[in-house]
Amino acid sequence: MLSIFVLLGCATTPQHATAAQDGVIHVSTGESGSREVAPMSMQGRIRAVFLESQSSLVDCYLPALERDSMRYGEIVVGVTIDPSGKVTETGVAFSTISDTVMMDCVLETTKTFEFPSHDREQIRASYPFLFTSDATPPEVVRALKVRHGLIPPDPIVREEEGKEPEPAHGQDGWYETW
Repeated sequence: MLSIFVLLGCATTPQHATAAQDGVIHVSTGESGSREVAPMSMQGRIRAVFLESQSSLVDCYLPALERDSMRYGEIVVGVTIDPSGKVTETGVAFSTISDTVMMDCVLETTKTFEFPSHDREQIRASYPFLFTSDATPPEVVRALKVRHGLIPPDPIVREEEGKEPEPAHGQDGWYETW
């Protein structure tokens, strides 16, 4: 089974998850009435397309698992987006998966993603897709999530300094630690 990693922004009010239906998880913030929502940046809108579209890559991963039931890893895909939001170029920026059939499928599927229109000549973006199954060792899954900022790394204990370590921090898949 392919594990799909989703990042959710948290509000400052308590949140309660309700029943999932068709893969959608509804989160209630406990607030009633409407509130003004800030417009999402272009970077956020592009990231949202990648997140919403990642389930379409399951069709690339399942055949690869049939060829090798222990296959797992990451493929960082780079795309060039024209002003209308269409993908004009795709490429693999980095991969730990050596299955060329799977990589070709991921690139072909990524070409079909529809991004928001914009007023630039072009936008280049990259996004890491993590592919794991039930057979993937848990420490590998954790390492992949840490590498891409989906979970923070273990804090480094500095007992000799006698103070609490600073947690990892960052935004949207990029974390900085020291």
